[in-house]
Order: sequence, then C-alpha cells, then structure tokens
Amino acid sequence: MWSWELDTGRFGCDDLAAALCGLAPDEVEGTMDAAFAMVHPDDVTGVRTAMLDAARTAGAVLEEYRILRPDGAVRWIQVRGAVLRDESDGAARMVGLVGDVSAVQPDRPGAGPGSTVLWRATRLLDVTHALERALTVDELGDVVVHTATADLGIIFAAVLLYGDDGQPYRSIVHPATSPVLALWPGLSGRGPAAAADVVRDRQPRYHRSRAEYLADYPDREEPVRVLGLSACAHLPLIVSDRLIGALVLVWGVTRDFDPGDQAFLQTLAGTCAHAFERARLYERQTMLVAVM
Repeated sequence: MWSWELDTGRFGCDDLAAALCGLAPDEVEGTMDAAFAMVHPDDVTGVRTAMLDAARTAGAVLEEYRILRPDGAVRWIQVRGAVLRDESDGAARMVGLVGDVSAVQPDRPGAGPGSTVLWRATRLLDVTHALERALTVDELGDVVVHTATADLGIIFAAVLLYGDDGQPYRSIVHPATSPVLALWPGLSGRGPAAAADVVRDRQPRYHRSRAEYLADYPDREEPVRVLGLSACAHLPLIVSDRLIGALVLVWGVTRDFDPGDQAFLQTLAGTCAHAFERARLYERQTMLVAVM
C-alpha cells in the first residue's frame, strides 16, 4: 500500500511496497519527487501528469509503468489509487495499491506509457467519456491534444480537418506556440509531410526514430530539429469510408510501434473521427438555427 498527503506532499508506503522498489523501509525518502525519480525516464512524464491530474481533480488513477530499482533492475508495476478526504479535519490524501506486473508485461525497448492492454483499455474508456462531453470541434480538439499530451507523453499533437471538397480547413495544435508552426507555410505541401501521404492513401504512418522519418522526408530536417521529433505517428480520421482529417502525434523519444501499439492508436483515431464528425454536424445545425 502507499499514500500521498496532498497538503504536505509527504509520501509513504508499507514494507512490501518498499521491497517491490528494491528499498528497505528506512530507505523510503517520503516525498513524491523521490517516488517519481524511480520511474523510468521514458515513462515519468505520463506518470507524473496522471498522478497530478488525479490529485487536482480528486479523481482516481490506474497506471502501469516501469521503475528503475537501485540495483539496476527494471520492473513493471501497476499503481491504483484514489483521493480520500478526512472528515475530521478535511485533509486530503491519495491512497492506493501497487503490485509487480512484470510477469505479464515484458520490458520492451521504447515501450513506455500506453504499452499494456490494461492501460490501453482504460485510456480508451476515459477518452470516450471525455469526447462525449465535448460539443464543438474546438472543444474536441482540446480534449484530443491534451489527452495525447498527458497520457502518451507526446511533445506535439495536431488535428488537421478536411472539408467535403478534400481541402484542409481547420487545424488544432498543441502546444499552440510551437516554433515549428512558423516553418509550415514555407514547406512544400505545407504542414507535416507524412500527413499529406496519409490523406492521399488513408493509411497510417509510423516512424520509430528521427532517422527513419528523415529517410522518408529528407526535406524536413529543419522542422524535425526544431520540434525535437524522435518518433511520430500520422493517423487518418475516417468516418463511413470518408476521410475527414488526420491526427499527428510526435514524441521526444524513440518509440516501438508494435502491433498492439498501432491497434491502440488506430482505435483512438477512429473514436476521435466519429466525435469530430458529430461536432461538425452540431456546429452546422447551430449555424442554420442562428440564420433562421
């Protein structure tokens, strides 16, 4: 078991949890920073964001990720927790369970957040619920790019939407201040190069490294450098066999897009595509009502 006092920041765990992390009970430093320091570098951004979001919203957390033990061993753990409030003094703390799931989740190079069946299923459910609450295209765009940033550990996300004439008419980008945006107008085809190929053949594109991306698009060396791209996925947004846009996800670390990872990302894109189509219809109806 573990606990995190939200007002003081103090972290505590029982002897079994300490042993799982390769520590003796008196070696647990008692802070969340120390706990985050044990998370694998490729996983720490997503884990930290998920924990802080749960604390901020008084919600629950369910995460599977890698830790680095002091002896150098890498272990997969599953963390569950929820925020509780003491009725006597109103103090809030997050409490939960932690277990070793390495036996069912081999450590793969570049795995990181989003690598396990449980994680993927949970995130798809969370995203679906979040998309249901958004009405407009802009609201949906915010849900998609912020979810991708928080859950997948990406450094850049973009939703590119296309009209009935097949021409791009809207883009939602996170972060909106990314310096790479200033370079797009001067590039052939404008915008992410792989996005144009995805729109043309409706097939997703996965690039596991910067070198792999530049091998396909050697003219994009400058935006790739500015963006800090180390891996990326470009996914078509399709509804009823009709392409309505493309989803662009960029990571700052290399990523192993294994079949399970690709299936998860394509399912995520399909869920987003139907939500965007619903939002576009809603906006059109709203405009017609306003005109009448």
